[in-house]
Amino acid sequence: MFQSILQETLAEENWQEVQKLGGRKIPALFPLGVIEEHGPHLPLGADIYWSYGMCRIVRDKLESMGKKSVILPPYYWGVNHCTHNFPGTFSLRPQTMKQVLFEIFENVRDFSFHDVYCFNYHGDSYH
Repeated sequence: MFQSILQETLAEENWQEVQKLGGRKIPALFPLGVIEEHGPHLPLGADIYWSYGMCRIVRDKLESMGKKSVILPPYYWGVNHCTHNFPGTFSLRPQTMKQVLFEIFENVRDFSFHDVYCFNYHGDSYH
C-alpha cells in the first residue's frame, strides 16, 4: 500500500529533474478525482486513490515496455453537484475548476510535457 498520493509523482522531484524529464518528451499521467462522500463504506478520497493507483499501474506497464512516463501531482478538487450536501465533500463552481485546470495545463506545457493523459475517477456530470 502507498503512503502518500504524492509518492512517486513529480512533486518528489526538484526543478532540475523536472526540466530533464520535460526535455525527454515523455507523457505525463494526471490523476484527477475529488474529495467527496462515497457512502459509509468508503473513504472520502476514494476517487483520487483510484485515479492515482491507475496512473501508477499505467506508468509501470509503460516502463515494462521500455517507455518512460511521469505522474503529475494529483488534482483532488472538483465539481460535486450530486454529493455537495454531505459533510466532507468539497465542491468548486464549474468555472473555477475550468480555470484552475487550464492554468495547470499551461504550467505542464511550460515544463515541456505536451502529452498529458488524464485519469478521472469522479462521475458527476458537471465535473
